[in-house]
Amino acid sequence: MMSLMWFIVNDNAMYFQSNNIFVKCMANLTDASFRLCRF
Repeated sequence: MMSLMWFIVNDNAMYFQSNNIFVKCMANLTDASFRLCRF
């Protein structure tokens, strides 16, 4: 979950720009899918 917090804190601009992608990441919160969402 620390990586998730890092994502929220440091990439909140990307969150607003890629809202749908972020929601998909949250819905499929595994390490693999989370890494895919970041790229």
